[in-house]
Amino acid sequence: MTKKNFVFGVANSLFVAWSFGALPGYFWIVYITEVCVLLPIRWRKMIRASPKQHLYWLDFCWMANFFGVFLLLALMVFTIPPEIQRWCMCASWGLGTGTLLCATTALGNALLFHDLDNVCAVLIHLFPSLVMYELGWKRGDVHAAWPRIFLQCNFFESLDPMEILYNACLVYGVWFLLYVSWLLAIGRRCPKHGYDTIFHWAMRGSAGSVVAKILRQQPEVHAAYAQSNDFPLAYVFVYMALHAASVLASIPVSLLCYSSQWIHVSLCACVLLSTIYNASARYTFYMVKSYTVALKKELRIPRDRGASALLDRDEN
Repeated sequence: MTKKNFVFGVANSLFVAWSFGALPGYFWIVYITEVCVLLPIRWRKMIRASPKQHLYWLDFCWMANFFGVFLLLALMVFTIPPEIQRWCMCASWGLGTGTLLCATTALGNALLFHDLDNVCAVLIHLFPSLVMYELGWKRGDVHAAWPRIFLQCNFFESLDPMEILYNACLVYGVWFLLYVSWLLAIGRRCPKHGYDTIFHWAMRGSAGSVVAKILRQQPEVHAAYAQSNDFPLAYVFVYMALHAASVLASIPVSLLCYSSQWIHVSLCACVLLSTIYNASARYTFYMVKSYTVALKKELRIPRDRGASALLDRDEN
């Protein structure tokens, strides 16, 4: 933890919170700015890691954000017909307020001010839902600021829930086919060449244990796979099946956000609070438990003993 990182993280969070309430017509620009500033720094860190981590960006959550930023930039440069804007709005709403919003909590994202990795995780998972809130429920402010770009004032209220589900599922389906093909053909062997992937990272963690149980693998066999970072094809199929099931199950949450402005903002607030709660647990560990462990080590107190160990030592 450094002073610069902490100051930047706190100031950035305050700026985002202020702009969300004060600049509804311009919040999408804040999102693009955050992406353009934070992600290059994150990329630099990823390519310097060992193994290299930049293939993480092929994962769906990252690609969904790139898709969203590309659409917003395209709106600034090109004249996009209303029917295409409507299609993209449905897909973005389904993924931003459904899958990505749910992933924030499911993945345990934490708003750690000093940690760029965690800040970027919150950015790609929570920010899209906030942007869609402004584009949808504050569409009058957005249209007033950008009358020639955003046309959702004409069609947001008439969106068909089935359009939202279908378009979001279609976008995910395209990514799913491309990613599985890449993972089977190239990605599964990337660790041998010094590159990590989200699949291998997940399989080395708790998700890998779940997949191993589904496949009825013995713990020592799974441990050997994790140690070698080489997993059989069955792991790929089960992992991607679970990934698809979780994404498709989360997309309908977007319909709740579409049904009511208050439901949408309440869900965003609850998810934001979960990131703050997760961060508080981390900071508690950093500030209390880590010092406790260091102090016990210095005083040669067993980790599972309290201060009574000192009394026992004095009596002896």
